[in-house]
Amino acid sequence: MYRQNRVAVEAPAKINLHLDITGAREDGYHLLDTVMQAVDLSDLVVVGRTAAPGTRVTCTRSGVPEDERNLAYKAAALLIGAAGLRFDGGLHIHIDKSIPHEAGLGGGSADAAAVLVGLNHLFGAVLTVEQLCEIGLRLGADVPFAIRGGCAHCQGVGERMTPLFPGLRPCRIVLAKPGAGMSTGEAYERYDSALDLTHESSEGMRRAIVTGSLEACGRRMFNVFEQAQQDADTAAIKSIMSARGALGCALSGSGSAVAGLFGHRETAEDCIAALGEAAREAFLCAPVGYGAKIVHIS
Repeated sequence: MYRQNRVAVEAPAKINLHLDITGAREDGYHLLDTVMQAVDLSDLVVVGRTAAPGTRVTCTRSGVPEDERNLAYKAAALLIGAAGLRFDGGLHIHIDKSIPHEAGLGGGSADAAAVLVGLNHLFGAVLTVEQLCEIGLRLGADVPFAIRGGCAHCQGVGERMTPLFPGLRPCRIVLAKPGAGMSTGEAYERYDSALDLTHESSEGMRRAIVTGSLEACGRRMFNVFEQAQQDADTAAIKSIMSARGALGCALSGSGSAVAGLFGHRETAEDCIAALGEAAREAFLCAPVGYGAKIVHIS
């Protein structure tokens, strides 16, 4: 019935140009007001059918779980159930990982989105993009965005997504992750215990994106988690980025990576060189207008 046995999917990372928390639901989930942009730092996720039953996950980066704790594994299980797939054998999900773990760049969500898109295609595109996003939301607030990509204003717990055109104008983005990571759970615990936080609407960032002003986007970068965490590594990276010509910089997601906007490649490269030991990992990126994207089928 199924002629294709293997599909490779590009899974772009995301940055939060703006991130605020506007409240919480009765079930404890936090309500977000965030503007996200996909970037060309990507994982490559390969989903293939196997003769042996069950789902197996492998990853090129140490420290990433290769069992049912991995969002890619959970994504496969959810889609198989939702689509009612019946097939002999099993699945092998291999993640060639470039997006750092516990960095606030949506790496796990990107991998889950890639599995949903890839597995759906492998078995005949039985679900629509809207249905894939509904499944993705059960995995995490960033997964629907990771499926669609581009640039979007997301509210609620990630289910209310409004595309922003044309997205962040062409530029260079420096992503810098310090030595320590930050789990999402720990970041929200710090937020919940913090006092006297300043909040800011995403309206200014959204207007800057729509009007195409990269300088205004830089000025409007904001992340409420910075106040809750008050992290010295974040402050040091932001200081270097600002001194080296960043138009703006802010923590991405719940951390620990910082994203800086630059108008020119040379300035961004100079910043990466200046970061030195302040960043364990640093990447030069650019905005992209897509999410999980199939790049090879066999």
